[in-house]
Amino acid sequence: MAHNIYQDDKLIGTTDKKEYTVEGLAPNTEYSFAVTEEIDGKESEKATVTVKTKPVAVTGVTVAPKTVSLEVGETQQLSATVEPSNATNKTVTYASKAQGIASVDDDGLVTAKVAGTAEIIVTTEDGAKNDICTVTVEEPVVNVTGVTIAPKTNNLEVGATRQLNVTIEPSDADNQDVTYTSDDEAIATVNANGLVTAIAEGTATITVTTDDGALTDAATVNVTEPEPEPEPEPEPEPEPEPGPEEPGDGEE
Repeated sequence: MAHNIYQDDKLIGTTDKKEYTVEGLAPNTEYSFAVTEEIDGKESEKATVTVKTKPVAVTGVTVAPKTVSLEVGETQQLSATVEPSNATNKTVTYASKAQGIASVDDDGLVTAKVAGTAEIIVTTEDGAKNDICTVTVEEPVVNVTGVTIAPKTNNLEVGATRQLNVTIEPSDADNQDVTYTSDDEAIATVNANGLVTAIAEGTATITVTTDDGALTDAATVNVTEPEPEPEPEPEPEPEPEPGPEEPGDGEE
């Protein structure tokens, strides 16, 4: 006894077994076939057989990026790639193991909350395959926005010194380091702490530069020769002391 297999009224195969395999069907899809029996050259009425193909199972998932560095308040979008690419159910869920440090929404958007480290886990609905993204959260950096040097004008005599002072803006900037330079060290030098020394007559510019942002300000140093000290006035001649008195006339 043979069985004839029809799809859309088209004969696609004949078999004398109880099972028949149809190739090229899409996964997770319902199909209808017609089956007849053929006995002694006579074919029976068609019987309808409805089948549904198996889904393509998930074999793995990869999250990207794998590591993220954020400042408090920043966000990062994660993406998940399910394998194989033709898997039937590509649904995934996201979860944070430290919601207080970094949270994640249903679409994989991470939000940094406080400084610390959190793991974001992506898990497939089919097969519970997972992958992990590590999120490091840092406090936001306070950058330098300006620098002011004082005093702006300095009048010094050769050999004199003057301490320059610097104000960083904002006052809570994380990196408040600065460097000082003189455009003419033959006239005035400056050390790492902003102490100016007058070397020779002339004018020099002292520039302060911030490590963060390379912001600058400048002060002018005018160096003059010291005034000569006035010559001391001569001391008056001492008056001669009177000699001994001569004995007067009439003295006996």
